[in-house]
This record gives sequence, C-alpha cells and structure tokens, in this order.
Amino acid sequence: MPGPKQSQIGMSRGQRAPKGIFKSTYDTLTSAENASVVRSIALFGVSVALISSSWAEALVGYGLALFLRIYFQSN
Repeated sequence: MPGPKQSQIGMSRGQRAPKGIFKSTYDTLTSAENASVVRSIALFGVSVALISSSWAEALVGYGLALFLRIYFQSN
C-alpha cells in the first residue's frame, strides 16, 4: 500500500504570488492599452465637476465670446 502523498506548501518555481486587488487595479489603469479610456473618463469627471461649480458661468461666457471672435474673424 503506497504511503500518503505529500502536499506542497508554498509556490513552485514557475508560479508567481497572486497580486492584490489594489495592485491589479493600478496595473490595469496604468497600462498603455487603457490610456485613452482612462483619460476620457478623467476628462469627463473634471468637466462635470467644473460645470457644476460656480466657475461654469464665467467659463461659458468666455468660451462663447472666444468662439464668436474666432468665427467672425474667419469669415
């Protein structure tokens, strides 16, 4: 009758330790594949925060004046 099998505790040579959730999230967000998506989401968040702030009225007025100036200079 064969003896009991020994279980290995720890990692074998080819395996890596599993990453934690924060490290894996950070790696995903900073990868080159996701750069455009992360930038788009960040820009959207900044835009929403800016529009909902008291600066929105001043910036919209300035932006409209700048747009009209550029538009009428080109015609």
